[in-house]
Amino acid sequence: MAQAVSEHHKLTESGLPGMRLAINRIRDLGRNPQITISTIVVGVALICALVPGWVAPYDPNKIDPINMLQAPSWQHPFGTDEYGRDILTRVIHGSRVELAVSVAGVVLAFAIGVPLGLISGWRGGLVDSITMRFQDALLAFPSILFAILVVAALGASQSSIILTIGVIFIPRFARLVRGTVLFLKEEEFVQASLACGADDRRILMRHILPNAFAPLMVQVTLALAVAILIEAGLSYLGLGVQPPTPTWGNMLQQAQAYPVQAPWYVLAPGACIFVIVLAMNMLGDGLRDSLDPRMRGL
Repeated sequence: MAQAVSEHHKLTESGLPGMRLAINRIRDLGRNPQITISTIVVGVALICALVPGWVAPYDPNKIDPINMLQAPSWQHPFGTDEYGRDILTRVIHGSRVELAVSVAGVVLAFAIGVPLGLISGWRGGLVDSITMRFQDALLAFPSILFAILVVAALGASQSSIILTIGVIFIPRFARLVRGTVLFLKEEEFVQASLACGADDRRILMRHILPNAFAPLMVQVTLALAVAILIEAGLSYLGLGVQPPTPTWGNMLQQAQAYPVQAPWYVLAPGACIFVIVLAMNMLGDGLRDSLDPRMRGL
């Protein structure tokens, strides 16, 4: 027994098995066309969000009364809105708000939910009961209704939307990590680490959390997709970032007055929301299929 524990300790310290496993997983990801396509779409959206001024052909708030509600053309591929502003430019600049708010909200949820799940699953007992009952209470509220209530109370701003998205997804990350901890804490490699005298922090950070990486990455992609929908929905209702700053949601809200006269005005932001959410979901499904050993044979 002592020899087995010693060998396990050496392997863990060397990190070679973990490195080889990571390399093999990266190779598997590259062979999955679903992940490749969705990554390209998400990458294009990220480029537009990070450097919109380099990609967009015009100023997003430049008014042109001569070209109001102009149909798509070579000069304006997505047409123009009721003020003559280029819709393609506003869609590109709107991606910055959508992705920034969504990513910040999910990062907040990740930073709080993961430690809560680790502590709750590892400690158990009263700590687990109190933490999980609080998470259950948050999960009892419908996401969009909870977001409307919080943003209406705090005011329409990027910070309030980020806070709302974070609170919505904290229970999801916490419960996912808690379930992983409950499963892994009884495994032999964890028991071997305990026999070696490793403390709780070392076990959680070196053994349990790395094994929760795959489901966490899948959850992050799916959470980002829902977060984009939440932000777009709030902006559509007038509770998001206010005009003239373009977002896909407030562009849809402004375009609803011209569904027949300018259908391209509605389709452009709506198609962007559809494509990015679909790409995020495809990426999550592809990661699940590639990282879950039980799915590889399928």
